[in-house]
Amino acid sequence: MAPPTIAIDRELCTSCGHCVDVCGRVLASTVDDIIVADPAKCLLCGHCMAICPVDAVRVSTLNPYEFDLIEKLPDSPDPDSLMALFRRRRSIRRYQKRPVEREKIVKIIEAGRFAPTGGNIQPFLFSVIQTPKVLQSIKRMIIGSFVDRTTYYYKILVDKIERGGILSEDESMQYAFAARWRQKADDLNRGIDRLLFNAPVLISLYVPSGSTKYSTEVGLVGMQMVLMAESLGLGTCFIGWIAGASVGIGNSLPEVKKAMHIPEDHTISLSFVTGYSDFEYLRVVSRKLARITWV
Repeated sequence: MAPPTIAIDRELCTSCGHCVDVCGRVLASTVDDIIVADPAKCLLCGHCMAICPVDAVRVSTLNPYEFDLIEKLPDSPDPDSLMALFRRRRSIRRYQKRPVEREKIVKIIEAGRFAPTGGNIQPFLFSVIQTPKVLQSIKRMIIGSFVDRTTYYYKILVDKIERGGILSEDESMQYAFAARWRQKADDLNRGIDRLLFNAPVLISLYVPSGSTKYSTEVGLVGMQMVLMAESLGLGTCFIGWIAGASVGIGNSLPEVKKAMHIPEDHTISLSFVTGYSDFEYLRVVSRKLARITWV
């Protein structure tokens, strides 16, 4: 990929050097000028555009209209308000049938788009599922696949129990895991959703297969998105089984990705549901005390 074109408007530039201070890897100062020394090293972070006091810098692939003046934006939340948002957000596992407005979903996606990523790589694509038939199909495929892949050892363990055998600790965990998915399947047949909790929207992040896992980035993007949802009056719950956090289930089922309009050669990194909570909680969450090492 060709490096971006970085242009400096000579009529506006005052050679103050602020852009060089934030990005000496790409820009450099001469005796009486600022030059683009190495455009190939540009990360497209836009620091040079954001710090220029006279708006003299342009990077070809960055939208200058997104560089709003900070002083013209609403004030940032104070620390106590921000902490209250963090403490208020909890996993919601029961949702109203009320649909989520498109403009709110767009704001959630935008919150993810502006999250930081290593090297400004911005690797994620977004999938939004809100069609009830597709959501139901995804539930059945994922639950059914877990039932199928645990059938063999589940039958062996049931037979051992019926013969009066005692399960080992590992076998007990396997049995509980398999039984759990059979219960989910039975519940779904009775109209009880223990996978997506009848949420009206499923949002997923995905990347080309073979890419770095981006485990740090996906956490940053995902958390920024669910906090935006919280600020919009929506509940959320991360669904690790979609991405197959432990066994690769979603990524090993092409039909799941097909239903989500995710290319087969891409990998789902993170999924969460969102919607209007069917409960109104009166108190914030509780967590373990922070374990801190001060040096």
